[in-house]
Parts: sequence; structure tokens; C-alpha cells
Amino acid sequence: MRKKTLLKYFFTLTMLGIVLSPLFAEQVVGEIVYIEGRVDVFRDGRQLGRGRVDIGSFIEEYDMVETGEDGYVEIVLSNSSSGSEVRVLPGTSFYFDLDDVEGPKKTEFAMMTGSMAFRVKKLSGNEEYRVRTESVAMGVRGTNFQVTVAPEGSVLTVCDEGAVECTTEEGEQALSKPGQVVEKSSEGAMQTEQVDPAELEDYRRNWLESREEVFKRGAHIFIKAYGARYVKLRPRFLQAYSELRRVESLLREVERQQGSGNLGRLFQIKTKVSPAVVKMRSILPLFENAFFRLTVLAEYHEMGYGEGMIDSSTSSTEFFGQFNNFSYEMRQRLSHTYYLLRLFQKLHGLTGGGPSFMDAPFGGGGMPESNMPEGFGGSPF
Repeated sequence: MRKKTLLKYFFTLTMLGIVLSPLFAEQVVGEIVYIEGRVDVFRDGRQLGRGRVDIGSFIEEYDMVETGEDGYVEIVLSNSSSGSEVRVLPGTSFYFDLDDVEGPKKTEFAMMTGSMAFRVKKLSGNEEYRVRTESVAMGVRGTNFQVTVAPEGSVLTVCDEGAVECTTEEGEQALSKPGQVVEKSSEGAMQTEQVDPAELEDYRRNWLESREEVFKRGAHIFIKAYGARYVKLRPRFLQAYSELRRVESLLREVERQQGSGNLGRLFQIKTKVSPAVVKMRSILPLFENAFFRLTVLAEYHEMGYGEGMIDSSTSSTEFFGQFNNFSYEMRQRLSHTYYLLRLFQKLHGLTGGGPSFMDAPFGGGGMPESNMPEGFGGSPF
């Protein structure tokens, strides 16, 4: 009852035209209307306190949201004219990426782990929704669907109304619709399968259990492979983060001026900060997926799966010991990175917009040829 009352209140405010201040409204993506268990939100490089993550709390662009094993949250999307909503299931990590500089308003859910269910009502002509995972991007117009990412990186899209277009970086395309699900496994190409719409939840549950068994049988291979990716990408991310920090004062200057600065000065700032932003966007999707995948694999490793040597001198226990010690700090850095990218998006809009590398669903650097990386070497920390 509480949930329905809050939803009714939210839509009443919308219908009455009671809105937030323009500057704040640009940042707000949705509102929490229901919450259970542990739900963490990182914003601008800091984790929000428990009192700031509750029913009625706003979720902002580039907020990083994580649900624990007992966590669940429902969010009504405030930037949609149709009152769409998303349900975030336990063990999920994602953030919002909003682009409304020009053309259609584009809302992207960058999803790293777990499962999310979307109820997207028919959108107006100036709205677009997209879900990005490690290996598949899903374009949405108006539909009810769910995306699930398995422990080893496979992705399943099920839909009980409308249609969802699924695309890999290699250009493979498939349509998820009632009666047809789409799977992108970590081992191979994207494929479809016919499923009775009434049995979608059972199918999804069985699929996830089967992918967990695949992971458990080859846990050490998956852990070693994602460890290799992390070792390779971590120094590149830290270098890009360092360069982005060096131009942070310029981005904050734009924030302080709130769009009232001299246009020539804004173009000067954009010229100076763009190289650092381009570099970060080329590595970010790759690194964040490797990092969050390892957070999931670490939990399985604690249960005894995948124990062994990572390389000739590092055991999996040593690897995850160090990884876990730095995981909170890395979450802060990722969240701070998202904040700085948000400031750049504002700068991009103030200087006229135009085609942007921010639109690339898999990042400017491209994806590896498969979900399983090659090679391993160097120190991960």
C-alpha cells in the first residue's frame, strides 16, 4: 500500500507541474519508490549515507547503484514523459548515463552485473532508452523486458511485451519479443530461442542456474581470464583517471558558472579537457566491466570455487585478498570519474553539442573479440 501511495503521489506532482529547479532537474533521473535490504549509491566519488538512500530519494545521472544479495529497489524514471520504471534485483551493479544535449533524450543503463527488469511505456518521439552490458547493447522504444548477466558474463534478454533490439559490437543483431529470447553466451555468438511467454520467468531462472553451473565447472579459467583483463586494464584506467583529475578544476569552473560563462572561454576549456575525456571513455567500459565481474567472482571464490594459481607467483586467494582491499577505493574512483564525465556533458551542451563519442555503447576503445580476455602478466595492484 505504501508503495502504491508513493507512486500516486509522484505522478500527482508531475501532473500538477510541480518540478525541481532547472539545474537540479537536469541531474535527476529517477526516484526510489520501493526499497528492500542493502542498496548502495555512490555519487561524485562518495557513498551516500543510509538516510539518503530510501523511499523518496532521488537518483541522479551517473549515480552508481549496487544491490546486495538481499537488496532490491524500484525506481520511477523522472525524465520520461510516460512514467517508466525499473526494478533492480539482488546482486546488481549499474549506473545511469543521460544525454539530452540535442536530438532525442537518451537514457542509458550501463549494467555490469545482476538482473534488471524494465517497464518502458510508449515513448515520445524525443526519447530513447538503451541498456548496455559487457557484450550487448539493447535499444528500447516501449516494452516490458528483463536483462540478466550471468556470473561468467553471458547475457539473457527476455521480453513479454513489445520488442527489444539486441546488438553486439561486431554488428550481430537479434530481436527479443514475446515468444523469443536472446542469449549472448561468453563462449560464442548471439542466438535466439523460442519460449512460451507464460514460461519466461522459469526459463530465465533455469538459464541462470545452468550458466552458474558452467561457471562453477570452469571457475578457475574464468577467474584467471578476468584477472588477466583486470591486470591489463587497471593501469590504463588509473592513468586516464589521473589525467582526468588534472583537468578537474576546469570542469568545476563550468559547474560554478552554471552556463553563464563566456562562450569563448567554454570552448577553450573544452579543447583542454577533451583529450582526457576521450582517453577515459576509451577505457572505462572495458575496465568497469572487468572490475564488477571480479566482484561477483570474488563471492564464488569465497565459497571455494576457482581456487588455484592466477600466475606463477600469485594464488587466487592472494589476488582476491588484494582486490577486495582496494575495491571500495576503486568504487570511489569510478564514481568520481562518472561525476567528471557528467560535467563534461554539460560543457558539451553549452558549446553547441553535435556528434559525441559519448554515444558509443561500448566505448571508444572497442571490445575484445570475445568476453574471455587473453594473456596474463604483471602486478594487478
